[in-house]
Amino acid sequence: STAKSIITMWDSRSVTVAMQRRLRDRVEERRKRAEFVLCGIVRRALKKQEKWGEDGGNHNHNHHHQEELIAICLSVLRKCVALMSLAPHVGDGRGMQPVMKHFAVKEFLTNMVEVVWAYILCGSTVTDLGIQVQSRELIPVLRQLAMMDCIDRHWNQHGSWNDILDSLRSGCCSRSGIRRIDADAVLERRSSELRSAINSMHCKLLDAGPSNHPFRMTDAPQKWLYQLKCSEKGCSNIENIDNPHTLRCRKCWYFHWCSDACRTRSCDFSRQHELCCANTPTEKAEQTKAECCALFGWDEDGRKKNKKKEREAPIKVCHGCGLREGDVGSPSATSAFVRCS
Repeated sequence: STAKSIITMWDSRSVTVAMQRRLRDRVEERRKRAEFVLCGIVRRALKKQEKWGEDGGNHNHNHHHQEELIAICLSVLRKCVALMSLAPHVGDGRGMQPVMKHFAVKEFLTNMVEVVWAYILCGSTVTDLGIQVQSRELIPVLRQLAMMDCIDRHWNQHGSWNDILDSLRSGCCSRSGIRRIDADAVLERRSSELRSAINSMHCKLLDAGPSNHPFRMTDAPQKWLYQLKCSEKGCSNIENIDNPHTLRCRKCWYFHWCSDACRTRSCDFSRQHELCCANTPTEKAEQTKAECCALFGWDEDGRKKNKKKEREAPIKVCHGCGLREGDVGSPSATSAFVRCS
């Protein structure tokens, strides 16, 4: 009902600031209630208690209740998949409301999904009791949610997709096992790119913040690395060689967006671009530009080359010290890049 309330409000003809504030407060209240039900009641109910047969009661009756609770958790995950499909990311030509709806629904559902799979199904309660979940029922749903970027809000709590599968395989899916498919390799690359981009942007925002901030990242080299993810924080759209993002800052060369709505939200709402672009040194912008142009086969002006020729390999430069690939121990320029210290 909370996700549908978000969708209904953003589908309205006009959305006021007061409506957004009321919705934000209501969503936060319902989120806490849902987390209390899932963590406080469902997880506690999974434990062997006296009324379920811990002290001489019926063990089969207790096991039946555990199966029902696991089924509830799986139904929550399936419902999140269905609700997320009602708020797709459509940012071109339809204004800001569809994108704002997508981000709001995605944030709420990701919190619910993370509570279910990470803190209940992979939590200590299920692991200690040896409760098992059939991987053929759980893993396909999690693959769908991961492709929708609804597994981990910032991809910094539980690792990449392979790390998540490993934790499930050693926990609630240890008996049934997990059969890897081609989609898992795609999800691993996608999750790694999202993790890298989110971490880079986080360091960049901390560096652009107040000078007396206790966690300011002044020496973090990853904040200058070129990222393939759309620069809007909540967006998970990733550009590639065949489909680069058309909206790009030609000053810092770090920020690029998949749609006008994402650019508007990044520049006018959160003002992330304004803060970080002004804080980018010229030499770092030139390095990022060189990476971008080499990746997409552009000329020095950032335009597509007219002559068809094989794209050059991306220039690999250490953003910590400025060394190039051939200067850090590689026997040749085409060999595997050896990381410097």
